[in-house]
Amino acid sequence: MRQTLHQLRVILPCYGFLYLGNGLFSTLLSVRASIEGFAMVAIGIIMAAYFAGILLSACTARLFLPHFGFHRGFVLFALLLVLCTMSFQAFVDPASWAASRFVAGYCVGTILIITESWINSSANNGNRGRVLSVYMVVNNLALGCGQLLFSIGDPTGNQLFMLVSSLFILACFPLLAMTDNTPKTFTFKRFALIEVFKTAPLGMACALMAGLLNGSFLSLGPIYAQGLGLNYAEVGQFMALVLIGGLLLQWPIGWLSDKVNRKMIMLSAALLSLLGSLLLVTFNLLNISQMGFGFSLAALFYGAVSMTLSPIGSAYANDLFSKDKVSHVASTVLFSYCVGAISGPILASLVMEVIGSVGLFISCSVYLAIFVLIVCASLWGKRTKLLALPPPLTQVT
Repeated sequence: MRQTLHQLRVILPCYGFLYLGNGLFSTLLSVRASIEGFAMVAIGIIMAAYFAGILLSACTARLFLPHFGFHRGFVLFALLLVLCTMSFQAFVDPASWAASRFVAGYCVGTILIITESWINSSANNGNRGRVLSVYMVVNNLALGCGQLLFSIGDPTGNQLFMLVSSLFILACFPLLAMTDNTPKTFTFKRFALIEVFKTAPLGMACALMAGLLNGSFLSLGPIYAQGLGLNYAEVGQFMALVLIGGLLLQWPIGWLSDKVNRKMIMLSAALLSLLGSLLLVTFNLLNISQMGFGFSLAALFYGAVSMTLSPIGSAYANDLFSKDKVSHVASTVLFSYCVGAISGPILASLVMEVIGSVGLFISCSVYLAIFVLIVCASLWGKRTKLLALPPPLTQVT
């Protein structure tokens, strides 16, 4: 485990700086779009365009990444993100923002493939759950701290956009300074959507569910918080609580999933996520208008359990493939995640348009209830097959 983390000592800080900026960027755009008077559905489409860009990267990154490699690919797309950030200040209308958000999503998606391929090339089946939990700790800590940066500037001005650009540039420095070689494995034989789906359908379903939840929350969570009557600082605090809450169980769940049937861990995480989502629905119906202790605890709990679904699904899928296929497994799992992340904000924004901010977590509760049934069906199907097997033959001596 220590040797694996040593191999990731450069990529994880780079990813952390990039996602520190990305966390601030997502909340800033959502709130700024609301300030500019964009319609709720338009905001949902703008935020979903980001995940559409990630989806396209999952389909096409295999065509050019083997030529760039891990090192140069990360730096190139991080710098393209800086250009995308600048474009939001130059053109302020829904169509332009959706286009820029799409390109930003493509850049982030490519960086995700690079990072997860690097991680899975370094990990093995015995420690993959724990290694991915460390990755998710970096992910959630960076995203959560990015929310706290939201309160240091005015969302109606350009200072926060400049801060986002600076963090994206800073993410390149550790890679530019490294002297040792990156992992050699970076082969894309083909986009293996059908192969991965047939081999690990539950892993794909888990990635889809993580996309539905995270896409909806990251895109519309700030508007949900504003609908409760929270001020800008409290909006950032709410987002940070959910995302930093995702740190709490990453290592325990990762360790446990390496020791216990991952399907059982997946089911437990889904049930607890459903409970957390229903708690947030309840607080909304009670017209909570400030960050009280109970509401903060519910936000922390929801983040702690729901943010574990993505690494569990990824670990489950990667367990079923050899190391030479980690890159196209990462692309395919990311594809499934993005289908959910595109659908989630659009569906949730339609519900919120009708019933208000409470529609966000009502939508998440429905998604989770369906996923719980899928996991139960998978577990029951496996149990039924085992019961149907004939008893082993006893050797007569």
